[in-house]
Amino acid sequence: MFIFGMVDNIKGVSLPLIKMGFNATDLQQGFMVSMLSMSYVVFCIVAGIFLSRFGLKPSFLAGLSTVILGLAAIFYMPDFYSTAAALFIIFAGFGFIEIGINALAAKVFLQKLPCL
Repeated sequence: MFIFGMVDNIKGVSLPLIKMGFNATDLQQGFMVSMLSMSYVVFCIVAGIFLSRFGLKPSFLAGLSTVILGLAAIFYMPDFYSTAAALFIIFAGFGFIEIGINALAAKVFLQKLPCL
């Protein structure tokens, strides 16, 4: 949840700049915000399935590589919808990372429980 909270706070600053830079309407901006949230939620579910099949480390690395791919792609996006698609990829990666971090935290907590 830490990463999602951090990115959610950044959205407040970046969305007006994206709207101004691409001359987007309020409807387009609302669509993008909804799409980003849905991407995060859907890919949290996909990440849970991926985690149970492939394990913790591949799941975390898949999320990290997805975020890096989206961040690299966003610089080359010429219009609003392709930028929204790149942000969709970034938020999908955040869903993977979040599930990986939560699973890792649960694993560490259970291992360190006797020490508490």
